[in-house]
Amino acid sequence: MIKIKYLIKTSHKKNRGTWMFVVLMGLLLSQMPIVFSSESKIQNEALTFLSDVLQLDMEKYTINQTHYDVSYPPDAGNIPREQIKYDLKANESDVSAFFVFNNNLLVSCNIDAGKDSIIYTKPYDNRVDAVKRILERYKNYTKDSEVNKMLDMLTNIDKDINKTKISDDIKLTITTNTERKITDFNWKYSINGVDYNGIEILISNSFVCFSDSSKLYTIGNTTVSITREEAIKIATNHITTFYYTVTNYTADGTPNKVKISNFKLRENAVINAELSNTIRESNILSPCWNIELGLDGAYPGSIYGLWISLWADSGKVISCIPLGVGGLPTESPEEFLSTDKNSDSSQTLDTYIIVVMTTSIISIIGTAVVILKKRHK
Repeated sequence: MIKIKYLIKTSHKKNRGTWMFVVLMGLLLSQMPIVFSSESKIQNEALTFLSDVLQLDMEKYTINQTHYDVSYPPDAGNIPREQIKYDLKANESDVSAFFVFNNNLLVSCNIDAGKDSIIYTKPYDNRVDAVKRILERYKNYTKDSEVNKMLDMLTNIDKDINKTKISDDIKLTITTNTERKITDFNWKYSINGVDYNGIEILISNSFVCFSDSSKLYTIGNTTVSITREEAIKIATNHITTFYYTVTNYTADGTPNKVKISNFKLRENAVINAELSNTIRESNILSPCWNIELGLDGAYPGSIYGLWISLWADSGKVISCIPLGVGGLPTESPEEFLSTDKNSDSSQTLDTYIIVVMTTSIISIIGTAVVILKKRHK
């Protein structure tokens, strides 16, 4: 702003057109850096992560940015989610690098060299050594003391064999797929039997998938008061008041909505009953029970079951979602949710949307992982 004021003062006073041009350009430019500075910051963070954390030999590669976009998804509190992609080319090593940032914080980085190998500044002795060194540098990159705890759990582990290790509230699971030559190092926060996402590193000779979901959400109340049996009973009772709607059309094309209710369960109706977590408010996670009940036959909309979620501390129902062979019925989310006055109905619609959108976050990471796994069969 000082420079603009200086230009105005020293501009030719008689040239009012020039004066107005300078003012207008100043106003326009004051708005533009918000977008450009954000992309610039993400560019710097992404390239720094490649060089300082993963230690790619950047001097060997020619770097080309091929994609950038920003969105403001409701699941992340409408904070900016930015995605950026680079193609890195070197002799006998073509690498693609894809990043996701939420509010300028790294969520995931996937680098894939296909059938080539990745060129590092210092080759790794083995995959355990690689992950140790990545975490060590990531600790310095984030200044996060929690990473130290995860790093310590790799002590006395020198081979990428299948293993589970627990230290305080952190669980490390190492899984090696010998056929696909992929090793998965997965740290989760495990509290009262509920796993919350932490850091995960999948690694092979030609790719690295790094994700840190711990920064997406905050772990809130972790109380689990409802047992599995109690949760199943609550879910079973809940479906007596639940309904969903389907739309039929008359011969002249007039839509007619029909409520579907009075569900009956099949024998051995409990298909699944597991502790999980979901968003309770804002970006705060709490434990919940997810109960899948099988129906005695196919209901309108090709519905074969109901998925009931309820809070693990109070037993209040969050949502009840019909499960169909082809997915959810093609109605608005309101039609799928609980009509029980005793359920936590004030949160139901938001929670349904959040659950769907939260899944989309993980799919950004998970889809890339699946694609990479398939490519390396």
